[in-house]
Amino acid sequence: MHWPSGYRHFDCAFNYQNENEIGAAFDKAIKSRKVRRDDLFIATKLTSHCNDPKYVREDFDISKNRLKVDYVDLYLVHSPMSIKKEQTGLNAQNYLNKPEDPEAFFNNVDHADVRKVECHAYLPQNKLVDFCKQNWIAVTAYAPIGCPGYTGQGQVSNPGLLDEPVLKIISEKYHKTPAQILLRWLIQRDIGVLPKSIHKDRLKENFEVFDFKLNSDDMQKINELGARNHRLFTHASRKESPNYPFHKEDE
Repeated sequence: MHWPSGYRHFDCAFNYQNENEIGAAFDKAIKSRKVRRDDLFIATKLTSHCNDPKYVREDFDISKNRLKVDYVDLYLVHSPMSIKKEQTGLNAQNYLNKPEDPEAFFNNVDHADVRKVECHAYLPQNKLVDFCKQNWIAVTAYAPIGCPGYTGQGQVSNPGLLDEPVLKIISEKYHKTPAQILLRWLIQRDIGVLPKSIHKDRLKENFEVFDFKLNSDDMQKINELGARNHRLFTHASRKESPNYPFHKEDE
């Protein structure tokens, strides 16, 4: 866990297979007083094979126990597209064994309006972001720099967002990397960013985006990349789901 860089928001999920490892790091850091629990913002998600309300509490408790915390700060529905646990391709353990009335659980949590979506310069999600702002819904972006190098399920060919000439010009102007420029662009749109990296130098670099501000001309130049309207994660294997959300793209 890269505490020295200043990270305090941690994005977890069953599908990411990171709850046990991050939970162990939380437990160690809190017990050694490197951090306090109330200084952390821990998010995790309802798994797609537990979307039935009567299974939410069980799924939540499993994640909470893996994370070794008494509560989580944000619990999101990972996907509206429900699947069977056999379809996860992961060790789903013995889920769905303790169905219960969900009312007690839902009535005992604070409700927050948060929308986590794929959002980057090739897919700026303008209409969705505007709607969310008008309705006091917070937006956080996954794949904020275009997820370079990822070839996981459901992704189309990566168009190389970080290699865009305009980003290289802007990054030289501010003495920053293209990735930092893209993160700053989202932050200035009042969008939370969730960059992912396993490299310590990049983890540190991704946090160093609060000491500069893009001017309006440079913001507009990056905005223009959105004309591509290019979604990386299409989740094509779930297109037959009645809740598949990507039949009509953001215009």
